[in-house]
Amino acid sequence: TATTAAINTPAVAGQYKVTVSNAAGCISTASRTITVITPPTANITGNANICTGGNIYLIASGGGTYSWSGPGGYTKPSGSIVSRSSASVLMSGTYTVTVTGSGSCKATASIVVTVAPCGSKTSAGAISTESLTVYPNPTNGETTISFTTPIAEQITLSVYAVDGREVAVLFNDTTVADTTYELMLDMNPLPSGTYYAVLRHENDTIEQIIVMVVR
Repeated sequence: TATTAAINTPAVAGQYKVTVSNAAGCISTASRTITVITPPTANITGNANICTGGNIYLIASGGGTYSWSGPGGYTKPSGSIVSRSSASVLMSGTYTVTVTGSGSCKATASIVVTVAPCGSKTSAGAISTESLTVYPNPTNGETTISFTTPIAEQITLSVYAVDGREVAVLFNDTTVADTTYELMLDMNPLPSGTYYAVLRHENDTIEQIIVMVVR
């Protein structure tokens, strides 16, 4: 309830009724039914760390229509998928999707994409292959991914398909300093193609290497 001509209150669905009276005591009423629409929940999945020359592949979900913006003036006015081949360092940056749902309600989500030459030693959050190796590579079945860390730290080693799907988690634990870890990866259930082994250090430094499956 309120005694003012305007109300500002958290949105609650239902019927709202106003009663108006003037100085002469005349009374009039009006009502309106308010429907509250749940806003969409925007979400982005995909490969956030890409070797130069690879593919940026991002998928948005949560709404009915989508529009994108990205680094260097990149825009995509429609579609839930961003697919950019022959990735270059200039394509690195923040990609934002605006999701529109029922009643034209909107929500946004963002992801930071890093593109860097594999094999180069770079700053935190970039990509290198200083200690990450794969053999045999290419493979037609099983391969071994190995890495060495000079200090004890939390490490995660995951493998991703080019569309950003995580297909394997090989390691997620604290390492022992100056220890080499060799982890077998069974690629037999996966189709031929390009995959990415991504090693994430405790300080968010990323090492990434391409794994090829050829049959």
